Order: sequence, then C-alpha cells, then structure tokens
Amino acid sequence: MKKIICILTILFLLPFNSCDEKNSSTQDLILYPVEINNKWGFIDNTGELRIETQFRDVKSFSEDIAAVKSNEKWGYINKTGKMIIQPGFDDALSFSNGLAGILISNKWGFINNSGEIVIDTEYTGVSDFSEGLAHIITEADLKHGFIDKQGEMVIKPVYDYADRFCEQLARISISGIYGFIDKEGNTVIEPSFDFAGNFSDGLAYVMIEDHWGYIDYNGKIVIEPQFIMAGDFSEGMAGININFKWGFINKSGEIIIEPLYSDSFSFSEGLTLVSVNDNWLYIDTNGDKKIECPANWNPNNFLNGLAQIYIDDELYYIDNTGKIIWDPLSAE
Repeated sequence: MKKIICILTILFLLPFNSCDEKNSSTQDLILYPVEINNKWGFIDNTGELRIETQFRDVKSFSEDIAAVKSNEKWGYINKTGKMIIQPGFDDALSFSNGLAGILISNKWGFINNSGEIVIDTEYTGVSDFSEGLAHIITEADLKHGFIDKQGEMVIKPVYDYADRFCEQLARISISGIYGFIDKEGNTVIEPSFDFAGNFSDGLAYVMIEDHWGYIDYNGKIVIEPQFIMAGDFSEGMAGININFKWGFINKSGEIIIEPLYSDSFSFSEGLTLVSVNDNWLYIDTNGDKKIECPANWNPNNFLNGLAQIYIDDELYYIDNTGKIIWDPLSAE
C-alpha cells in the first residue's frame, strides 16, 4: 500500500526565462511540476504554463520556493520563475520552517531563504525541519539524532533509526525495535514494537508479531493488532488489509469500507485510490466510485485539487472530475 506517512528524506549562472506573470500576487498561487521533452517547469490549476519548461529536474513548491536543477546543480526559484538562490548544490530539499537541506560534497547542511548556509554541511543525511527540529544522521557511526534551527544537537544521536516529528512525537528504533520520543528526547512510548508508523490523526500503526493495529499518544493499544497490514489515518480513515484485501476503518476500528481491493492509497481531499483486478479507481469516503481510471493510467492521490497521472511514462494531471487538464503531448 502506498501510505501517506511522515518519512525520512535524504536529499553560475545564466538567467532563466519564465512565463509572464499573470497577476500581481503569487502568494496564493499553487503551481504543479510538469515535464516536456525532459525539461521541467510549472503549471497552475487550470493547466496554464506559468514557468517555462527549462530545468533538468524540479521539486514541488514549499513556502513559495521550489528547488530546481540546472547544469547538474540545484538552486531555488520563486513563483515567478526567478532564480533567487543560484544553482550550487549537489542536491537540495524543499524549504520547511524557513530552512532547506542542501548537499555539498556528500555532506548535508541547511540554508535560509537568502541562500546563506546557517547550519554547516557535516551530516550524512538529514530530513526537512518538522515542528522546529530536523532529523540528522552522523557521519562517524550513522546514528540518528535531532538538531534545532540554530544547529544545536538537542537530541543526541543514539538511535539506529529515527524519523521526523509528527504530532509532537518521533518514532525511533533501537536494535530493530520501535518506540517514540518527545522533543526533549524523553522516551514517551518504550521501544516494544516490531514496526511502527508516524502519528497521524492522533494514532500510529504498529506491528506486533506480524499483526498490525493502532496506538494512541500514550502507547495504549486502541485498535487491536489483527490486520495483515495497516496504513496511516488520514481524514479520519485508515486502510487495513484483511485476508489480503484492502478496506478502510474509522478511528474506532469499525470497518467503513469493506476489504475488497487488491491495493489502496490513503484518503486525500475526500478521495482515495483503490485497485480492482489491476485497474485503479477513485472512491469517496462512502466507498462510492467517483473516477474510473483507464487501464493505461498510473494514478496518484489528489493534492491541492489535482492528481498526477502517468501514461506511458508521461506526466499528466486530472481534476477531481477525472478531466485531463494537462497533456504534455498537446503542450509540445
């Protein structure tokens, strides 16, 4: 199952052309990455090209800034397409909490939105900042810890695995056993699970002896481990697998959508993807079919009103009626 979970992310100079600005303010403008002939740019939610396809790679906008790759290096643009941080990084993460992770000579650090390195490049891996802290991996022993926005090590790197903070808690692992800590590094839920997900909608899935259930912030089991697999709660529902079929439960553990599907996503914007006989369709929270995908579609969840669809390795977008609003072949 493709789950929406908070996960670890290890991520001079020619002017760039962009489309003419269509209005005086871009603060509320949502832009979506698109590709034409191996060059990337951005469209708006009507399918209109706002930033010309000119980059070798891009990442989604976050805090009104997007990482873009040009001439083998990463930099950052704003929503008018202006390069505001020149390409000079081997890799780059999206901005979060005002900072972005950048890679230089195989070491990760952080810059601010002026492009200044504010946390030195000294880590083997980093996540983006979440709830004021970033997860890091040390070079010496590959242990996991957390730093604050000043670069201070606020939770010592003593874990074999750790993930970003979600809902004030971060999952950690010691010798393959999972638990949770708070932002002071206190163990809130003792490592006792064979696997665990991040908290979402107040609950986290856990695995105990090959069965999956859910715990609350105190580590109390609130939905008994009984499933072959389970996913994150999103919009009040979570995917669960019974007898190798996926369905959905509510936070009381009641089955809301019967397990009939061979695969599923989490809910996003009132819809989710489920698979029947290798064909995908979007259903709503009542389990009613809303969009039936053609056999050659490789679809993704909706985000900000649109969903990415891959057809023969080409990226398309649809709206929530199933209408294609971006066709890369027509745009060439």
